[in-house]
Parts: sequence; structure tokens; C-alpha cells
Amino acid sequence: MKNCLKTTLISLSVIGMFATAQADTFTELTRSKWSIGNLPCNLNGGAYTQYGDKYKTGSLFTSGGKPNATSQRTWHEFTKNADGSVTLDYKIFADGNRLMEQMTGSRNTVVGGGKTTMLVRGNTLYKSAIIVRLDLDALLNRQGVKYKSSTEETTSTRCKF
Repeated sequence: MKNCLKTTLISLSVIGMFATAQADTFTELTRSKWSIGNLPCNLNGGAYTQYGDKYKTGSLFTSGGKPNATSQRTWHEFTKNADGSVTLDYKIFADGNRLMEQMTGSRNTVVGGGKTTMLVRGNTLYKSAIIVRLDLDALLNRQGVKYKSSTEETTSTRCKF
């Protein structure tokens, strides 16, 4: 009985440590501004990306010191993964973009989105992304709504202001 209780307590403390590590990754991701490629974060008044639930697509890109947020309807979700990484899944809908609504025939058509898995190690953010976008050529050639996808592996550094 004592061994069973001891094993349970050790297991719970390991689980607790693991849960804390996951929470720290999300906290580190969302509490900082991250560079865009090798550009300096203060370029022309600011060039960086921020992450968090307060942004429509889960992230906000700033360039020239001006935030570039979409006015279209969006959906996003952050998932904390077992390996300590965080995945951002997002969709952008045609709703709010009159041209896209007319071209696709529905405001509910997904016109872009993706899934980005991120891992923070020190001051470096490692990103692996699958980007999905509407295939405009297919749409213009009356082939209906189709999508193109691409992948990218990038790193960013934590901005220091």
C-alpha cells in the first residue's frame, strides 16, 4: 500500500512538472514580441509578430509600427502539445471581404488558414507551418473552390525593446 501511494505521488509530481513546462511555453510565446526573419524588431517603427487569444487569428503582424489585422471573420485555437510545443490552428473566412464573397459565392468559404507548431527555447522561437490558401487560379478558371498548401520552417528571435 505504501509503495502504491509513493508511486502515485511521484507520478503526480512528474505530471505537475510537465504541465508547468507546457504552460511556460505558451506564456513565453504570448508575452513577447518576435522578430520577422532576420529583420530588426525596431525597423521603421516596428516589425514583429505577437501571439495570443486577443488577436483575431491568434497572431498579429506589425510592420512600419502599424498592426496589420484582418477585418474578415476568423477562427483560431491554441493547443498545448505533449512535447512542450504549442500549435496555432487558424482560419480566415470570406465574410467581410466583398470580392471573396462574390467570387466564392459564400461568406462562409475559408479563404486562408493554417497550422503552425511553435517551440520556444531561450530567446528563439522555432516554427513549423502548413499554410493553406484559396487557389485563385482555379476560382478564376471556374473550377470551383480549391486550395493550395505550402510548408515552411522558420525561426524568430525575441524582440528586446
